[in-house]
Formats: sequence, C-alpha cells, structure tokens
Amino acid sequence: AEVGLLGGMKVRFTDLALAPLFGLAYIFFSWSMKNKWLESGEPQFLYFFLDTTLGKTSSIALGLLVIVLTLFYAIFVLIDDLLLFLGGGLVIHLTVVVGIATLVCRFR
Repeated sequence: AEVGLLGGMKVRFTDLALAPLFGLAYIFFSWSMKNKWLESGEPQFLYFFLDTTLGKTSSIALGLLVIVLTLFYAIFVLIDDLLLFLGGGLVIHLTVVVGIATLVCRFR
C-alpha cells in the first residue's frame, strides 16, 4: 500500500536477485539468535523450518521460502508496471491498492 500510494521507488526485474537476499539475511539473523531467545540458553527457533536439526525437512522448506520470496517480488514488479502503464495519479493508485486489498483482505 505504501509504494502504491506514497512511493515512487523503481521496482525492476533486474533486481530480482535481491529479494531472496533479504530472506537469507533474516535466516542468518535467526540462526545467530537461536541460543539467545530463552534465558536458559537452549536453542529456540522462531519457525519450524528454521530448525537446523530437522535435516532434509528444513532444507526443503528453506528452498520453498526462496521460491515464494522470488514469486512475490515478481508479482510486486508486475503491479508496479501496471501502475506505470495506467499512467499513475492518486486515483489510479488508490483504485489498484483498494482492488488488491479486497482480493487479499476479508471485510465484514
């Protein structure tokens, strides 16, 4: 919503490799903090797929996480290109943001 209404930031397919890097930075941060979350010093992972003791399961989950991050970045690029194609402006941006919000949010 912020990029759609307030942004002007360029989002390009050429920067696609950066999206998984943010995910990897978070994974390395979580792994470095695993012994610091509990006062006892026992390892605590924030999500099951970050648990390095699961072996093959965590490897598959981390691979899927990279794929999902890349997919969402590609969708983000396409939406940004759509906004540029429609000519921009507050009304166009607001319409696209509200349209996407109605697809992914539940209103009662």
